[in-house]
Amino acid sequence: MVKLLYTSSMTDKLFLKITSHRENLKISQGDILYCPETIKIKLGLNYLPQNNKTISSIEIPKYKYFKTIILIDIIALRANFDIKLENHHYWYKKIYQFFEFHYGRIQYVLKKKYNNKIDRILFIQNIISLLLEYYYETKDSRYLSLSLKLLRIHSLSKIGCFNNKFFGQYSYNIILVHFLIKNF
Repeated sequence: MVKLLYTSSMTDKLFLKITSHRENLKISQGDILYCPETIKIKLGLNYLPQNNKTISSIEIPKYKYFKTIILIDIIALRANFDIKLENHHYWYKKIYQFFEFHYGRIQYVLKKKYNNKIDRILFIQNIISLLLEYYYETKDSRYLSLSLKLLRIHSLSKIGCFNNKFFGQYSYNIILVHFLIKNF
């Protein structure tokens, strides 16, 4: 009973403008860099464009350090999701550990990595998508929790994101989180 009450009140506050996110995702649908077909169908996002086939052919390198990760690595990891591969599992685990350990200073770390604020927002929104999609497939709630924490950092998610080309990725993440919590 307590769990349901907490989840209900949390979703009411967090997803107050979910319909506007759905509308904005329709408008900025070309801004989504990647969306898994299973999630696209489940969420009723069939209007999103087809995924680029070359992304799924990119080979994911061996994980070294977080500072060496670039956006295309994250997109390729999302496109080639396979938890059975040891290299992929290692990537997910290391990315999770990095953000969990460095959460308090994540803005500083990302500012060192990306000088441009728009690049930081695009990178973090795709990391959040990666964490949410991982949770969707594995039901490991640590990834959902971390993605919710990252979504609450306004300078890395919302501010500067509205009315520009990265609003679509943010709306996608909000819609996906809404679906995941509703079906918790």
